[in-house]
Amino acid sequence: VLVFAAAMLWLIATAPSRSLSVYYIAAGLLYLLAVVVGGLALVVDEQTGFLGGRTFNVLPAHLMLGFVGWGVQIVFGVSYKLAPMFSLAHVRDERPGWLCFGLLNGGLILLAIGLLDGLSMPMCLMPFGLILAAILVFVVGLVRTLHTRLRRTLDPTQWHGLAGLAFLLAAGLTGARYATTGSSYWWLAGRAATVLGLMILLGFLAQTIVGYTYKIVPFLVWNQRFAPLIGKAKVPMMHGLISKRLAWMTLGLYNGGLILLLAAVLWDQSLISAASIPLAASTWIFAANLVAVFRPIAKGTSHEQRHGV
Repeated sequence: VLVFAAAMLWLIATAPSRSLSVYYIAAGLLYLLAVVVGGLALVVDEQTGFLGGRTFNVLPAHLMLGFVGWGVQIVFGVSYKLAPMFSLAHVRDERPGWLCFGLLNGGLILLAIGLLDGLSMPMCLMPFGLILAAILVFVVGLVRTLHTRLRRTLDPTQWHGLAGLAFLLAAGLTGARYATTGSSYWWLAGRAATVLGLMILLGFLAQTIVGYTYKIVPFLVWNQRFAPLIGKAKVPMMHGLISKRLAWMTLGLYNGGLILLLAAVLWDQSLISAASIPLAASTWIFAANLVAVFRPIAKGTSHEQRHGV
């Protein structure tokens, strides 16, 4: 991880120009390094106790920098590049993106300092509010981007992105609610930590990645397998490599299953296994849809023979 982060930061530092997305990625990599250092400190503290009883100060800062500083920030940065591209929209004003960047990182740094200093979450509400404001700026910006799109019909990629943002907003509001209870260690409560983790990891991060995968993988396969055949043989459309029916089915099962799982965690944990079934089924359907995308590569030579190439 350290070598990867260092190599990526070196490439960014030596690049002749840097877009808005690159700054998000660079900041995310710095947080990743901080997460690794924090994780190592927690492991060493388990054996030596060198943190002097400050474990529960380091741990929430460690989790916040990992989930939000690394995970959410990287997705934000990538989205500022891919969302306009995939929806055929042109973003002329990058100021909301820079505002989001400043709010997100200012809030993260202040919140991490407050947590490390032992302040209770109610005392950290101001930086927490900055992070929530950054999320709202990002959501409004993405909605405006989709509003100006040339491709008018929203496909599963955009719907996964919108659903992910809904879960991210829900996670922010849920965290704010728990933080105002006055307890410094609210995040140690099993239900609170589980619900927030599911919303951020599965609801936002994983779901956004699923949506972008529907565009990225077919693009790579099509360029590898069919681009050289243009003008020589009949080639399929790029969007035809993904089954839309399975993609819509995945969208419904994934989000419906995640809502059921969250409800089970909150109100009846005996139903967690049953509530997980639709979510698990959606991952298998998603995997089957992706496997089918690679089928043309596996059939490579036979495809050329059939078309006389």
